Amino acid sequence: IETTIFYMDMRTHGKGFERYMNNATSSGVRLIRSRIHTIDRTDNDNLLVKYVDDKGEAQKEIFDLVVLSVGLRPSAEATELAARIGLKINTDGYIQTKQNSEVQTSKPGIYACGGITSPEDIKGSITQASAVVSEIMSFLKPSPFTKGSRYPSLKAVDTAPRILVAYHACNGMDPEVGQKVKKAASNMSGVVQVVQLGEDLLGDLRKKLRETKANRVVFACCSPELHKALVEEALRSSGLNPYLYETVDLRVVGGKNKGSQLQDRVQAGVAKATFLTPPPLREVEVFKQALVVGGGLAGMQSALSIAKSGYNVILVEKTERLGGHCNHVKTNWRGENTQEQLEKLIRTVDRNRKIKVLLNAEVKRNVGSPGHFSTTIKQADKEIEVLHGVTVLATGANPTKTTEYLYGKHRNVFTWAELSQKLLDDPSFFKNSKVGVFIQCVGSREPDRPYCSNFCCTFAVRTAIDLMEMNPEMQIYILYRDIRTFGLRESLYRQARENGVVFIKYETSSKPLVTAENGIDSLKVTATDHILNRPITIEPDFISLQTAIAPDGSAQIAEIFGVDLDEDGFFAESPEKLKPVESTRPGVFLAGLAHYPKDTGDSLTQANAAAAKAVEILRKDTIEIGGRVAEVRPEKCAVCCTCVRTCPFHIPYIDHDKGAAYIDPGLCQGCGMCVAECPGKAITMVTCSDEMLNDAPAFLLGIS
Repeated sequence: IETTIFYMDMRTHGKGFERYMNNATSSGVRLIRSRIHTIDRTDNDNLLVKYVDDKGEAQKEIFDLVVLSVGLRPSAEATELAARIGLKINTDGYIQTKQNSEVQTSKPGIYACGGITSPEDIKGSITQASAVVSEIMSFLKPSPFTKGSRYPSLKAVDTAPRILVAYHACNGMDPEVGQKVKKAASNMSGVVQVVQLGEDLLGDLRKKLRETKANRVVFACCSPELHKALVEEALRSSGLNPYLYETVDLRVVGGKNKGSQLQDRVQAGVAKATFLTPPPLREVEVFKQALVVGGGLAGMQSALSIAKSGYNVILVEKTERLGGHCNHVKTNWRGENTQEQLEKLIRTVDRNRKIKVLLNAEVKRNVGSPGHFSTTIKQADKEIEVLHGVTVLATGANPTKTTEYLYGKHRNVFTWAELSQKLLDDPSFFKNSKVGVFIQCVGSREPDRPYCSNFCCTFAVRTAIDLMEMNPEMQIYILYRDIRTFGLRESLYRQARENGVVFIKYETSSKPLVTAENGIDSLKVTATDHILNRPITIEPDFISLQTAIAPDGSAQIAEIFGVDLDEDGFFAESPEKLKPVESTRPGVFLAGLAHYPKDTGDSLTQANAAAAKAVEILRKDTIEIGGRVAEVRPEKCAVCCTCVRTCPFHIPYIDHDKGAAYIDPGLCQGCGMCVAECPGKAITMVTCSDEMLNDAPAFLLGIS
């Protein structure tokens, strides 16, 4: 299929989005910068698309199918409800949130998240939802979340399998699929009931487990990976081992054989569930203390949210001052004073008795598992051992330097961070300036850093507006590749254009040229005007370079805490889509610029979300470890170190006392790579043993 995307500005500003776009173009997807003005139906029922290309020439193309990417707005019912309960609504119809929180509404005790506050993707909505939980914990005092309920004792599962087959209908799913699930499983040995679950998956599953006295579950739905946590919670709260289940994905492909494939999958799930044995679980004590690494905006907010929930926090900052990158930011994208907000947050953190701040301190070592970590911190000439149940990594990121555009050679060529600092230290410089130039994507979206730094466009547009308010006679030019004032920030773009800011597009093949005689005289910027299609020259008093944001020491921290980095060196979140603030190591959470470039509002939201996830662990007295993990049979281990080299999470090590490899069940991610690679078959997956793989097919062959 030949695919073409028509666009005005390509806004792949999120984590991994730019690579996604690059992969699309390398796969043959055409990108055409244009605004389509007409679509006509042809005589043979195709579609004729008429547009003007970036050279100003009229074009026509015929397509079989046209998909319209329409904008998002809140539903009329949601807006009406918000107005009825007295919430402020912004000019775009979304619920207005407060300066220091992206989820607090204008009315205390009422919170909003997801698409009702602004256009959001799935990860952003989930992060906001977790942030709401954190805000509620702070609002309700004492918090009802600080004490966890204990699970009932595990029931012995030594009787014949009693299997509950439960399926959940997906949106738009053919009703016959449910009947096919019933037909496939109803008469199988060990199946006690086949049921359809409603929207309350957890409640319905608990109820059916109680009614049927089932001791194993086969759960069938679309994308079952997204619901594993609910299935495990239902089993454990019913007194069963949370890993006594199998999943079946109902998104079966295969044309004419779709029905038989579905039957095969359901029956295979029942067969595997039949031979499941409960994996051993071990309880460890939860240390009721959190460690937050990084004393910037995100780190402080995470620490404060955890402390407000009733837990002690150790906050580690490697410099002599809290605040991090935010110390150099004058305003947020809404134009609100960031420095006032920062100073208030620093004072609040310093005065909170549950937060211990360690300045000029660095983390040296970390061991342990969720709920039970030990970390060594060096401060001055002493080392401090900290016991903690969770970790939040908020180590920040820094703007990069560049050798382009006379940076470092001319006193009035600044990085955007230096410009922001100069706005704080020397505002008179800008009051006396007549012309300013902002150059976007300096070092970003290029081979060395093939990602968008997210907030540079918003910073440039916001700063241009502020400068023209400070000095109405000033002329501002923004030289850009794509303007990425996404979501509600689009209003800034409109305001800047109305105020007279001139936007000039450039390509990487013809970047702006910055010159100055002897390197100290008047600056000159030469660029090609994409509308006039001819070179123009600007003589600015200053130039702001929007350089890339790069991680700050993330590689060393990642090695210490055993978490993964993404391709760009930022902390990688869990591959599961519903865990956007969780790292690849359980019990370690992520917040702020160390995860990916983002503005202050999004950093605060992510910090609160990480705090909420941390409190989920801290509120428990003990935590169970084990489950779907790899286990070494010492008598078969040849100490060849294959598992040590293979594990992507660096979990196995050689226990010299046992003379064999050891895999910590509290850290193992259950990926199975060591099981597959072990030449002596000394490692097995507890819930997917060789015996099960042999017995399940034999069981299926016995089905008449």
